[in-house]
Amino acid sequence: MLVRTRDRARSPARTMPSKYEQFDRSRLLIGRLSERRHLVNLGDVLELGEAPMPFEHPSLPPVADAVVRAVQRGAAVVLMMGAHVIKQGLSRYVCDLIRRRWVSVVATSGAGPMTAVPKQSTTPPSSLSRMRAKMRKSR
Repeated sequence: MLVRTRDRARSPARTMPSKYEQFDRSRLLIGRLSERRHLVNLGDVLELGEAPMPFEHPSLPPVADAVVRAVQRGAAVVLMMGAHVIKQGLSRYVCDLIRRRWVSVVATSGAGPMTAVPKQSTTPPSSLSRMRAKMRKSR
């Protein structure tokens, strides 16, 4: 007997057993993409070369040194990131790292390629834009 692919996916005999209860998708509220409100727009993100807020972490210098050493010896540098990097409008920085050859490969979650670039919107300023305003006042 021939079984169509669509039917085979639903067949309980072909389902891998799980210790977890199946997720009830009927409870999801799914809206149209065109109606989605974005909390961040491109104006909230610093321009390339614009001074960021001070940030220090003890792990940052060793990571930066490792990247420099890898680039100097011609090794690949892999940037692994979640979709929030793109969602927050930081893809321009990722592209800049690639153009400058600091990053050779970008690995992201499945949501990375699916993350939409937010359009200019009239939504209230995000925390990022408030931080930018504070930075400008402190200069």
